[in-house]
Amino acid sequence: MEKKTGTMKTIAYKPISEDIIEFVKKKKSIVYGGQAQNINLPPVMRKYTSDVDIWDRSFKKRAYELVEELSSKRPGQYKVERKVLPTGKSVYRVRQALTGQVIADVSRAPSKREYYSKDETQFQTLLSQKERLEEIISNPAKKFRHEKARRDLNRINYFLRKMEK
Repeated sequence: MEKKTGTMKTIAYKPISEDIIEFVKKKKSIVYGGQAQNINLPPVMRKYTSDVDIWDRSFKKRAYELVEELSSKRPGQYKVERKVLPTGKSVYRVRQALTGQVIADVSRAPSKREYYSKDETQFQTLLSQKERLEEIISNPAKKFRHEKARRDLNRINYFLRKMEK
Protein backbone atom coordinates (compact mmCIF):
# COMPACT_ATOMS: atom_id res chain seq x y z
CA MET A 1 0.00 0.00 0.00
CA GLU A 2 1.41 3.36 -0.97
CA LYS A 3 0.23 6.82 -0.19
CA LYS A 4 1.47 9.95 -1.97
CA THR A 5 2.54 12.82 0.22
CA GLY A 6 3.59 15.72 -1.96
CA THR A 7 6.31 14.43 -4.27
CA MET A 8 7.48 11.64 -1.97
CA LYS A 9 5.86 8.22 -1.66
CA THR A 10 5.58 6.65 1.77
CA ILE A 11 4.42 3.20 2.71
CA ALA A 12 1.08 3.09 4.50
CA TYR A 13 1.43 0.86 7.52
CA LYS A 14 -0.91 -0.19 10.28
CA PRO A 15 0.23 1.04 13.70
CA ILE A 16 -0.25 -1.16 16.74
CA SER A 17 -3.70 -0.69 18.26
CA GLU A 18 -3.86 1.15 21.58
CA ASP A 19 -5.60 -1.83 23.21
CA ILE A 20 -2.69 -4.11 22.36
CA ILE A 21 -0.03 -1.54 23.31
CA GLU A 22 -1.68 -1.09 26.73
CA PHE A 23 -1.80 -4.87 27.20
CA VAL A 24 1.88 -5.28 26.26
CA LYS A 25 2.85 -2.48 28.67
CA LYS A 26 0.81 -3.94 31.51
CA LYS A 27 2.16 -7.48 31.06
CA LYS A 28 5.73 -6.33 30.33
CA SER A 29 5.77 -8.37 27.13
CA ILE A 30 8.02 -7.54 24.16
CA VAL A 31 6.99 -6.49 20.65
CA TYR A 32 9.19 -7.99 17.93
CA GLY A 33 8.92 -8.69 14.21
CA GLY A 34 7.39 -6.32 11.66
CA GLN A 35 5.85 -3.90 14.14
CA ALA A 36 9.15 -3.56 16.04
CA GLN A 37 10.91 -2.92 12.72
CA ASN A 38 8.36 -0.21 11.93
CA ILE A 39 9.13 1.46 15.26
CA ASN A 40 12.89 1.23 14.65
CA LEU A 41 12.95 2.37 11.01
CA PRO A 42 12.07 5.79 9.56
CA PRO A 43 8.52 6.18 8.17
CA VAL A 44 9.59 5.88 4.53
CA MET A 45 11.02 2.39 5.23
CA ARG A 46 8.09 0.97 7.17
CA LYS A 47 6.12 -1.97 5.81
CA TYR A 48 2.53 -3.01 6.14
CA THR A 49 1.95 -5.67 8.74
CA SER A 50 -1.51 -6.47 10.03
CA ASP A 51 -0.59 -8.30 13.21
CA VAL A 52 1.60 -7.77 16.26
CA ASP A 53 4.25 -10.30 17.25
CA ILE A 54 4.57 -10.57 21.02
CA TRP A 55 7.16 -12.40 23.09
CA ASP A 56 6.36 -13.46 26.63
CA ARG A 57 7.66 -16.16 28.97
CA SER A 58 4.05 -17.19 29.73
CA PHE A 59 3.02 -17.00 26.08
CA LYS A 60 -0.01 -19.32 26.18
CA LYS A 61 -1.42 -17.54 29.24
CA ARG A 62 -0.77 -14.12 27.64
CA ALA A 63 -2.64 -15.07 24.46
CA TYR A 64 -5.74 -16.04 26.44
CA GLU A 65 -5.43 -12.92 28.61
CA LEU A 66 -5.23 -10.77 25.47
CA VAL A 67 -8.43 -12.34 24.11
CA GLU A 68 -10.11 -11.78 27.47
CA GLU A 69 -9.04 -8.13 27.55
CA LEU A 70 -10.06 -7.44 23.94
CA SER A 71 -13.35 -9.30 24.46
CA SER A 72 -14.18 -7.14 27.48
CA LYS A 73 -14.50 -4.24 25.01
CA ARG A 74 -15.94 -6.21 22.09
CA PRO A 75 -17.47 -9.47 23.43
CA GLY A 76 -17.18 -12.65 21.39
CA GLN A 77 -15.09 -11.17 18.61
CA TYR A 78 -11.75 -12.86 19.38
CA LYS A 79 -10.41 -16.37 19.76
CA VAL A 80 -7.07 -18.12 20.32
CA GLU A 81 -5.62 -20.85 18.12
CA ARG A 82 -2.46 -22.84 18.74
CA LYS A 83 -0.33 -23.19 15.62
CA VAL A 84 2.59 -25.58 15.44
CA LEU A 85 5.29 -24.23 13.14
CA PRO A 86 7.38 -26.46 10.83
CA THR A 87 10.20 -26.14 13.39
CA GLY A 88 8.00 -27.83 16.00
CA LYS A 89 7.57 -24.72 18.14
CA SER A 90 4.12 -23.41 19.02
CA VAL A 91 2.66 -19.95 18.62
CA TYR A 92 -0.70 -18.81 19.92
CA ARG A 93 -2.63 -16.74 17.42
CA VAL A 94 -5.24 -14.25 18.50
CA ARG A 95 -7.80 -13.92 15.70
CA GLN A 96 -10.95 -12.01 15.01
CA ALA A 97 -13.61 -14.69 15.26
CA LEU A 98 -15.70 -13.59 12.26
CA THR A 99 -13.03 -12.64 9.72
CA GLY A 100 -10.24 -14.95 10.86
CA GLN A 101 -7.75 -12.06 10.65
CA VAL A 102 -4.73 -12.57 12.89
CA ILE A 103 -4.47 -9.75 15.44
CA ALA A 104 -1.43 -11.03 17.35
CA ASP A 105 1.02 -13.92 17.42
CA VAL A 106 2.16 -14.66 20.95
CA SER A 107 5.23 -16.86 21.37
CA ARG A 108 7.86 -17.78 23.95
CA ALA A 109 10.38 -15.04 24.64
CA PRO A 110 13.95 -16.08 23.86
CA SER A 111 16.34 -15.30 26.68
CA LYS A 112 19.17 -13.87 24.61
CA ARG A 113 17.43 -11.08 22.69
CA GLU A 114 18.01 -7.40 23.36
CA TYR A 115 15.14 -5.02 24.04
CA TYR A 116 14.65 -1.38 24.77
CA SER A 117 11.77 0.56 26.22
CA LYS A 118 9.93 3.34 24.40
CA ASP A 119 6.96 4.98 26.09
CA GLU A 120 6.92 2.09 28.61
CA THR A 121 6.57 -0.51 25.83
CA GLN A 122 9.40 -2.97 25.20
CA PHE A 123 10.61 -3.49 21.62
CA GLN A 124 13.30 -5.72 20.16
CA THR A 125 16.34 -3.67 19.09
CA LEU A 126 17.18 -3.31 15.42
CA LEU A 127 20.55 -5.07 15.83
CA SER A 128 18.86 -7.94 17.65
CA GLN A 129 16.33 -8.16 14.80
CA LYS A 130 19.18 -8.27 12.29
CA GLU A 131 20.87 -11.07 14.22
CA ARG A 132 17.61 -13.04 14.46
CA LEU A 133 16.95 -12.70 10.72
CA GLU A 134 20.48 -13.89 9.93
CA GLU A 135 19.89 -16.94 12.16
CA ILE A 136 16.62 -17.70 10.36
CA ILE A 137 18.28 -17.50 6.94
CA SER A 138 21.14 -19.78 8.00
CA ASN A 139 18.80 -22.42 9.46
CA PRO A 140 17.56 -24.96 6.85
CA ALA A 141 14.68 -25.97 9.16
CA LYS A 142 13.31 -22.44 8.80
CA LYS A 143 13.31 -22.45 5.00
CA PHE A 144 9.60 -21.50 5.08
CA ARG A 145 10.70 -18.11 6.54
CA HIS A 146 13.75 -17.43 4.35
CA GLU A 147 12.15 -15.21 1.69
CA LYS A 148 10.43 -12.93 4.20
CA ALA A 149 13.55 -12.85 6.40
CA ARG A 150 15.74 -11.83 3.43
CA ARG A 151 13.42 -8.93 2.57
CA ASP A 152 13.40 -7.70 6.17
CA LEU A 153 17.17 -8.15 6.53
CA ASN A 154 17.81 -6.22 3.30
CA ARG A 155 15.67 -3.35 4.57
CA ILE A 156 17.51 -3.25 7.90
CA ASN A 157 20.95 -3.49 6.24
CA TYR A 158 20.05 -0.67 3.85
CA PHE A 159 19.01 1.54 6.77
CA LEU A 160 22.18 0.72 8.74
CA ARG A 161 24.39 1.51 5.71
CA LYS A 162 22.61 4.86 5.32
CA MET A 163 23.20 5.62 9.01
CA GLU A 164 26.94 4.96 8.64
CA LYS A 165 27.32 7.68 6.01
